[in-house]
Amino acid sequence: MRDFEVEISERPLGVKFAHADHGETVVVHLVLEGRLGAKLGLEPGDVLMAVNGVPLANKSSAQALDEFRSQAIPYKATFRRFDENDEYDNEEEHSESDKAMHQREEVNHLLAGLQVNPHYKSDK
Repeated sequence: MRDFEVEISERPLGVKFAHADHGETVVVHLVLEGRLGAKLGLEPGDVLMAVNGVPLANKSSAQALDEFRSQAIPYKATFRRFDENDEYDNEEEHSESDKAMHQREEVNHLLAGLQVNPHYKSDK
């Protein structure tokens, strides 16, 4: 897993978000080709973690999205990306990772469900 920061310099971002983990997590669901989100390297499954360095962990996903969308341009957003081969070197890292692994499972479950039964109409 790794966290990375991007600078949002224009709107629209060209990203559709979904809510996961019982409304506690904001996840990138779809990135539109050729739009800013794609140029910034965002991918489905990326989790919104912070806006302008302020963590969103204690906010509901609706509050986090409001915070994300209400910022003046330009602003920075931190996302978390999970890798399939995440390993932990020590017990402290493993303990801290329990929350992250739960989050990863929720994201994978959400993305699998959206692929089977999307809640939006596709343009295709």
